[in-house]
Amino acid sequence: AYESPAGMLAVSAHVACLLYFVLRLRETRRNLEQGEKRRFLLLFGCLGGVWFVLVPVTVLIASLLDPYLRAKSVAIMRMLIDGLSLPVLVWLVMPSRLDKYFQQARISLPSWSDVAETSLYEDL
Repeated sequence: AYESPAGMLAVSAHVACLLYFVLRLRETRRNLEQGEKRRFLLLFGCLGGVWFVLVPVTVLIASLLDPYLRAKSVAIMRMLIDGLSLPVLVWLVMPSRLDKYFQQARISLPSWSDVAETSLYEDL
């Protein structure tokens, strides 16, 4: 499936997304001072980079297999990659861990009662 023009386009789009991810991540890390946020972005970038790289690697490995095994092997490896990446991502963004990374970013959001008391809703 990935040896067709549409498949090559899909892998190329995946590589383009990887490049965009890395460039945006580098720019964001460059704008932050040393600290926990930079460490979080490093961990997130490593996880995201590995996830993005493994799809083209999977397709490359599958191209070495017999044609009748390619689609099945790519599907299985993609499920394994996603299945193993998701728990790591959940661990990385657990609320108990995010508090450590983003302590300064706390903002107070208005409560529903504050919003409902505005004149904007009186006409309804």
